[in-house]
Amino acid sequence: MDTKNRYLPLLIAQIGVATSELHDSRLRIKHYDATNTFFFPDSFSPEDLRAAESVACRAAKTSRLPLDLSFDHYEVDETDDRSPVDRARARVLRKLHSMEVDRIVKLAKAGDISRNALLLIDGSIEFYVDMERHKEAFRNVVGVAKSFDLHRPYLTGSGAERVGAIISRLPTGHRTPARGTPHRNLTIASWYLRLHGRSQMASLEYSDGVVKIEVFPDQPSTDSPKMDASRCNRLSEHVRALRAPATPNTDARWASHLYPVHLTERYIKTQFRNDQSIRACL
Repeated sequence: MDTKNRYLPLLIAQIGVATSELHDSRLRIKHYDATNTFFFPDSFSPEDLRAAESVACRAAKTSRLPLDLSFDHYEVDETDDRSPVDRARARVLRKLHSMEVDRIVKLAKAGDISRNALLLIDGSIEFYVDMERHKEAFRNVVGVAKSFDLHRPYLTGSGAERVGAIISRLPTGHRTPARGTPHRNLTIASWYLRLHGRSQMASLEYSDGVVKIEVFPDQPSTDSPKMDASRCNRLSEHVRALRAPATPNTDARWASHLYPVHLTERYIKTQFRNDQSIRACL
């Protein structure tokens, strides 16, 4: 327990990162990285932590269904207003992002991603904390986010509007102008693209079927980098061509899904063990 008499959680996270390759209309899994990580609060003393890790590791390896464990910790900060569970989950997410960055760097070094072979990732690239160090690796990475802040101001000056108001008027297949967003010492270019319109299904909300696309401009370190409109249009066409792998009956977010991302996520989930088998190891 912490000083506020709150129980501190122990988490086991199954973390998987996969890449798939789309070539000649065929999709195949190319890489899969995974870890089963046991997260302890950092309030454990070094001696208690070593003892706990030893017990957990021995139990996992001698189980009827053995499990390879790695270990990590999350911070117990009394000045942080977040709950211990939220702090632990944030550490799990940082671990996931770290694994994703490692894979992106390896792909870039191997020449597997380039201007003619882009890497599309699920979610915003704004959340990666060390992109400045790896900006060359991220140069040909495209982030596609299904959820975003509808109340965020878009553009500036007298014509400024919130994102929600702009995308509510966005026709199917159209995009907003690209704009630059400061990200530490870099700039990320982003715009919104409508994949599906409400005319296709009355139950769609105005934000359904819209994705946010994020890329690095050619010179992300400059204060006002230019983003070529033809490049934005080309990327938007590619993204729209990958839409709708699911149906309204199988996934509530169907209107914003992209086919390769959807299948890659499904592959990762098939590699995970169920909760009962994880608990049986400990």
